[in-house]
Amino acid sequence: MQTSGRSSATLSSRQRLQLTAGIVLAAVIYAVSTTPARAQTEPAAVQVQIDRVKEFSVQPKVKVAGTLHSRNRVAINAGIDGQLEWVAEPGTAIAQGQNIVKFNARPLALQLAEQQAIIKRNQVQLQYLGREAKRIEALRQNNNASLDELERIQSRRDLAAGDLAIARARVEQIKERLERTEIKAPFNGTVTERLHRGGEEVNRKDLIARFLDTDHLELRVFVPVKHFSQVAVGDTLTLSSGDTTYDGHNVVFEGKVRVIVPNADVRSQTFEVRIDVPVPATRHWTAGQLVETAIPLKYGKNALAVPRDALLLRRDGTYVVLIDNQNKAHRVKVTVGNAQDQWVSVSGRLAKGDRVAVRGAERLKEGDKVTVTEPAA
Repeated sequence: MQTSGRSSATLSSRQRLQLTAGIVLAAVIYAVSTTPARAQTEPAAVQVQIDRVKEFSVQPKVKVAGTLHSRNRVAINAGIDGQLEWVAEPGTAIAQGQNIVKFNARPLALQLAEQQAIIKRNQVQLQYLGREAKRIEALRQNNNASLDELERIQSRRDLAAGDLAIARARVEQIKERLERTEIKAPFNGTVTERLHRGGEEVNRKDLIARFLDTDHLELRVFVPVKHFSQVAVGDTLTLSSGDTTYDGHNVVFEGKVRVIVPNADVRSQTFEVRIDVPVPATRHWTAGQLVETAIPLKYGKNALAVPRDALLLRRDGTYVVLIDNQNKAHRVKVTVGNAQDQWVSVSGRLAKGDRVAVRGAERLKEGDKVTVTEPAA
């Protein structure tokens, strides 16, 4: 009986050891498992750069798109009947005064030579009749010639003088047609279309080619007639085609309003404005291209504005990250308005002087703690 008592005491001691070990192990496991959770409840603050919401006067603009046109564009007609010798190819740049079209001038040259020979013959005939008229007049004074004979020779002399004048006029006509055998460029430009080639016979009214001044372009836009009083000749407007250069910069130029056509279209209720395009723009743009401009209206209004870098573009809208007095982040949905330099007008739950993140806000969540860096003065 004593042996069994000792055994029971021994088992009870083992159970106490196992229980103690289990309690210690559970405590260790609990401590290990709860440490990361505690760490996660207090994440490290994210560093962001901020700027202030400001209020400024925004000048509304009316965006309109138009087409570029050449200020000088001509259709080259034949002007004479004849055979073409050659016509400049499309794309050929031609300086003012150089040939665009050339005709075979030999037929006209032969006509000119023939007419000049006729003139010489008429001159000889006129000189002869002039002398003969003087001789008859002398005889008439001595009653050795009749009056009819004198009048007949005078009539022949006058007709010869008329024939000589007609021959000289025909020479001038042929010379004028010879000048037309070479059609010269009226300005510096480029051949844009060729409808006939060398060797073809054409009539004087036939269209041979089209010639375009590529250095002097104008933008023609149609503006709603309600803004007629907001546009004036001489206004400087920004022109943009949406293209970019090889280094990523937007292609933007400034042009001046040259002409306002004060006649509104009945259907569209718009009027035409023509804007001169600067010559450097012709390196990027060409006639027929669509270009956009924004016409500033003469009145403005106050609006809240944030830096462009503060805007976060998402599928469901545009947001800014507002930093409150406890340096916590809050996303605020905004509606974007007009832009001026690096500032964009917005409307939303913002006030003048609010702090918004401009750097480091992309991954911030609602209520995240941040460390603020003020903008450079």
